[in-house]
Amino acid sequence: MSSSQSESKQTWREIFPGTAWCVEGLLDEEECAQLKDMAVRQDGILEKTMQGDTRHRQRVTSRLDAPELSQAIWQRIQDNIPQEIVLTDTNFEQFKGLLASPDIPEDYYGTWKPSGLTSNRVNVAYCSGKGHLAAHRDADHVWNEHERSFLTINGYLTNRPVGSGGATRFLVDDIRVEGSDIPINEEKHVLARVESDKAGKAVVFFHGLMHDGEPLASDDEPKWIYRALVYYRRDPETAPKLSQEAQEARKVLKEAVAAEEAGQIGLAIQLYKKAYRLDPSLDR
Repeated sequence: MSSSQSESKQTWREIFPGTAWCVEGLLDEEECAQLKDMAVRQDGILEKTMQGDTRHRQRVTSRLDAPELSQAIWQRIQDNIPQEIVLTDTNFEQFKGLLASPDIPEDYYGTWKPSGLTSNRVNVAYCSGKGHLAAHRDADHVWNEHERSFLTINGYLTNRPVGSGGATRFLVDDIRVEGSDIPINEEKHVLARVESDKAGKAVVFFHGLMHDGEPLASDDEPKWIYRALVYYRRDPETAPKLSQEAQEARKVLKEAVAAEEAGQIGLAIQLYKKAYRLDPSLDR
């Protein structure tokens, strides 16, 4: 994949001050087509069926190893995202939307600087018909004590007509979504929207911002999107000094997440409970 063709064509527009941006031309059309082709040929994305509650999510996904593309995206965004995030118990309002939590857990305290994308993986999703993604906040991914993700990149892989649905919509924080309210149909809940109309366009935002994927208008214009995460590395000297019990709680929490991802739900529940007993602040 090319790594420089679209570099000079990027245009960044701030959606919310310091927390969300729309980027025109993050990828070029050739890169978009190649990523889409990888999902079709290597992972058979068009042959997959949707899983789970379709009220919340109607799409199929592929996880692709794309090291060259990941590196190209990183090179293009690294100077445009927050260069330092300093988290304390008193400055959470400066980073509204950073986390889903209403406050900052102690083990986030410290000085964080951007370090790269999540390994070499890029997730590609395909939606058709009434495809959508219900209102949610993204979870952060934790690699170790000093490395975790703070930013989501959602990028569009095809050109689509404005008005055919599929926009990324940022929503009011206190929205409650139940039953027939999934997906969101009232514009009063929408603070901002980014149309999925141009291949190569992307939206970059803090995980904690409430958002959804607008339902598609018809089967005629399917939506292709890729997703990647930006992780930050903390200066160890700025990290809080955790007690032995708190360190053990975080170790058990990692085991719980691994068990859940492996489908070992019973074990995961036991481990989550143990972690929360060791450190109740983790139960958020």
